[in-house]
Amino acid sequence: MPPILLRSPIPLLLIAVLTACVLRPLTAAEQPVGEQPIRVICAGDSITQRGYPEVLQMLLGAGYAVHNAGHSGTTALKHAGTRSYPDADPRRDDADIVVIMLGTNDAKVESWSAHRDEFAADYGAVIASFKGLRSHPKVWVSLSPPVFKAEGGGGFSAKNVEEMVGMTRTLAAALGCPIIDVHAAAMGQADKFGDGVHPNDAGKLLIATTVKAAITAPAPVGK
Repeated sequence: MPPILLRSPIPLLLIAVLTACVLRPLTAAEQPVGEQPIRVICAGDSITQRGYPEVLQMLLGAGYAVHNAGHSGTTALKHAGTRSYPDADPRRDDADIVVIMLGTNDAKVESWSAHRDEFAADYGAVIASFKGLRSHPKVWVSLSPPVFKAEGGGGFSAKNVEEMVGMTRTLAAALGCPIIDVHAAAMGQADKFGDGVHPNDAGKLLIATTVKAAITAPAPVGK
């Protein structure tokens, strides 16, 4: 009998799911009594909302509980005319780890030139709101992926995003927050961002893999 040939390659995300099923961690029922999963909040705009946290959950397994706290169209900027990132999600109060990725909407053409000088203070306030939670979570700042669109397309600006990422890196260092460099991981990966901004399935896997590597890495000696 001739071998059966697949008509198309298995999507990367499916490979990740299959791998997670085969090399899975303990299920919640199999975990020792009294152990609670590590609670992860993924805060951000539509790049977060569209699904990388769900992939992150599959990669991390049952020892973690990942909550998608992405809100489409939101910004760190608080000036009139923007949709500032909300701080009313009750699940954030019990977070052990917070991953924040904002800035792509802030860097849009219509607001960046007029309000870029407000960005660091406003983003700093968002970060502070998470650092001040009663659970005292470890707060990671994720650098947004590049924009792979013609300049100004849809209001997005690749040039402004590069400037915003630099400012975010400086801000995170000043606040003592570790960085997750999704920006560097996604550089040159336009095929993983179907509309030039938002990740497709391969892009979600790329972001989730980058986040997982950061938050599960052993802490440096002495930290």
